[in-house]
Amino acid sequence: MLNPRLQPGGGMPPKVVPRRALPDVCQHNPCVKSLILSQDIAHYPKFRILTNFCLLPCRVWKERKQNRMPGNELVQSLVRAIDILSLIAEREEGVRLNELTTLTGIGKTTIHNLLRTMRFKGFVCKDRFERYHIGPALRNLCIRNQQKEQLERIAEAMQMIVDELPACVVTLCGLEGYELFIKKRLTSEGMNSIQNTSQPLPIYGTASGICLLANHYASEELLKHYPFADYGSPYWKDHESFVTALEEAQRTGFAEVPAFAPEQRVIAAMCSPEMVLGVRFPLSLSCGGDQVRKVLGKAVRRTLK
Repeated sequence: MLNPRLQPGGGMPPKVVPRRALPDVCQHNPCVKSLILSQDIAHYPKFRILTNFCLLPCRVWKERKQNRMPGNELVQSLVRAIDILSLIAEREEGVRLNELTTLTGIGKTTIHNLLRTMRFKGFVCKDRFERYHIGPALRNLCIRNQQKEQLERIAEAMQMIVDELPACVVTLCGLEGYELFIKKRLTSEGMNSIQNTSQPLPIYGTASGICLLANHYASEELLKHYPFADYGSPYWKDHESFVTALEEAQRTGFAEVPAFAPEQRVIAAMCSPEMVLGVRFPLSLSCGGDQVRKVLGKAVRRTLK
C-alpha cells in the first residue's frame, strides 16, 4: 500500500495504473502528481524510471491549472520554442534534434517544425554536424543593450580611418536576421547614421557580405540560406572564383571586391562578432589597397580590445 501521507488529504491510495498511462494521469490526477513530486519517490521503484519523464508534465499540469482563467492562456507553441532556445543556449557545442526530443519530451515532428521556423527567422542555426546553435537574430537581440561601449569604439575607429584616408568612405554593416544592412556611413564630411533602411545589401556582391560568409560564427548557416546558384552567380564568374575569394578572406581576415561605383574598390574586415567595417576607396588613391588594409586592420584591432 502507498504511504497515506503522500495522498492529498490522506484517505485511500490512488489506483495503480500501467506505466504507459502515467503521462496522461500525471497531468490530471493530483494523487499521482503528489506521489511523483514527493520526497519519497525512491521508495516506489515502479515510478522511479518515469520520474524524469513525468516531472515536466506535472509542472505543466500545475501551470495550466494556474492559467485557466480567461486571458491567462499560454501559447503552447511559443512556450515550447522558448524551452528549446533555452536548451540550445545552454550547450555551446550545439545540440542535435534527437537530443532535444529526449530532453523536452516533445514529439520529433513538432520540434522539427519549430526549429525550421526559428531557422527561417535566424533565431537558431545548424552546423554541418546537424547540431543546432543560437542564431544571429537572437544574438543581435541579446547584445543590443550591451553594444553602447563597443559602438563608441567602432565610431572612433571609423573616424581614425577617415582622418588617415580622407578620400575614402567608411561603412559599418551588420546582419538583421539573415539580411545585411548598412548601419552607419562616415566620410570626411561627417557621420551619417542609416536608419529604417528597407533595401538589404547583396551578401555575395559586397565586401562586407563576403567577410561575413567567410568569418561570421554562423557562416555555414548563411551559405545554406543563400545558395550560390541562386544568389552568387550574378556577382561571380563561377563558383571557383567565389571560393578563392572566400578562402582568402578566411586566411587574411579581409575581403575585397569592386565597388558599385566606377573606378572604386571596397575592403572589409570584421570589427565585432556581428558587424563589419568596410572602406571604399578610389583606384586613383596614391597609397593603394595595401595602405587601406593597414589602416583598416589597425582600426579593427581597436574595436576588438
